[in-house]
Amino acid sequence: MRLTPAEEMTVEQLTHQNIKPRDILAAIKEKNPHNVSTRNTIYKAWAKLGRMEQVGKTPMQMLFDRLETVGYVFYHRTSENGERVEDVFFIHPDSKMLWRAFPHVLLLDSTYKTNQYKMLLV
Repeated sequence: MRLTPAEEMTVEQLTHQNIKPRDILAAIKEKNPHNVSTRNTIYKAWAKLGRMEQVGKTPMQMLFDRLETVGYVFYHRTSENGERVEDVFFIHPDSKMLWRAFPHVLLLDSTYKTNQYKMLLV
């Protein structure tokens, strides 16, 4: 059930085009009818791609890279010595456009669970 290097490249290319796993699997099976891969194989390939992208980066660097890649507008504030990120604010470009059109209304969706440091995400 392993993917060949060519099939892994296909998964990577289709993933960057935001193709769904079932469609990626269908494309792979269309090229090679003898392939016995499942959707789980595609998910494992995604995980492998994610690990390869993260090499040498901190989680915060990964977050900022991802926000920039996807096109979100984001701001962050660090501690006085610059060693620690204090706050991160990000907003989808469409939401920012709506906010500028209707500045008198602002809705924040927050989760009421905490992370491992018992800090709220608002």
